[in-house]
Amino acid sequence: MNFIEATYILRSKKDKGENYLDICIKKISIFNSKIAVDRKYIPEITERDIFFDENRKIYEYIFKIRYPIVLFEHNISSILSVLQKVVYCGYEDEIVLVNIDLPSCYIDHFSGPGYGIEGIKRILNIEHKPVLAGYISPFVGIGSDRYVDIFNELALNGLDILLEDTSFIDDRLVPFHKRVEICLRRCEDIERETGRKIVYIPVLTGSVGEVFEKARFAESIGVHGFHIDIDPYGLELVRSLSEATEGLIAVSGGIFNSKQIEGAVLGRLLRLAGVDILSISSPFNENRYMLSRVYEIVKVLTDRWESILPVFPMLSGFVKPFDIPDIHKEFGNQVVINIQDSYYNHPEGISAGVTAIKKALDCIVKGISLEECRKHSKELDMAFSKWGKY
Repeated sequence: MNFIEATYILRSKKDKGENYLDICIKKISIFNSKIAVDRKYIPEITERDIFFDENRKIYEYIFKIRYPIVLFEHNISSILSVLQKVVYCGYEDEIVLVNIDLPSCYIDHFSGPGYGIEGIKRILNIEHKPVLAGYISPFVGIGSDRYVDIFNELALNGLDILLEDTSFIDDRLVPFHKRVEICLRRCEDIERETGRKIVYIPVLTGSVGEVFEKARFAESIGVHGFHIDIDPYGLELVRSLSEATEGLIAVSGGIFNSKQIEGAVLGRLLRLAGVDILSISSPFNENRYMLSRVYEIVKVLTDRWESILPVFPMLSGFVKPFDIPDIHKEFGNQVVINIQDSYYNHPEGISAGVTAIKKALDCIVKGISLEECRKHSKELDMAFSKWGKY
């Protein structure tokens, strides 16, 4: 019989004793032999260790549970439903799901990303530098003309990927069907005029039915991908969208803020669901994730994993020009740098803000210091004057 193996950490201020884990999980129906009468289908603890953290003065119970594969359907919802039951049985104690191992026979039922890192780089014709992305925002109160102006300023000044912000909920002023046609045509015009490819990724909002209707329309006119906020829609809708469309799927949201599931586990499940580009908070901005945590997430997104293609990590946040050297040093060319909307705060506006960051990236890739680079770029020099030095 094949198994899914999950690793958990239970943290407690008290020493619960060696039998505590057994007592805890037997409260869950699938572990209770009086309910699940066929013992071969009952999950079991296969490993356990207890440590005392002197610094935090807490006990850590690290344990692995082996779940028979027959407990799961071939969807991500069933994985989360079963594995999270243990997370919620701790009551006053914290239990965190920190790792999962899936057998090949189970992974084979999932398609994973449709494009992966190399597929997206081929579309953009980019090989030896990071991909530069940004959000088209704000949306509140603007009409079609202003929307197109913002799109043009971002596209013409160096962004490779333009994503619509997930906060775009009410699109009556700039209707979805109208704006995707306009933006797609502008991308085609820019490619003819400059030879530079731009990927436009509109956001999908509304009811589940509306999400799929918008995706079908956008795909029919040639849109390459879609942006989804994972928080309201969940992993299973992302998987369904990935399998129902040919476009690449970009996902963002606060999913990595979960206290019950480690980011690396969620990253693995999102990869299984078919995400092509995944937004992760940059470790070099104000909303800092620990660099080690970002490394762990990036590793599960990009390491070789059966036949599942790698996900393109997108480091997001209020990225400034002097963040670029750190990002390039730590993550090289295998990353999307999402400057998000920092360009709106440049003293000379959107165009100058994008130009400053694009110039910074070009210099770093060529091995030129930003101090030297700013001498030849008014936009970059003004960005330094506003935000300080790195």
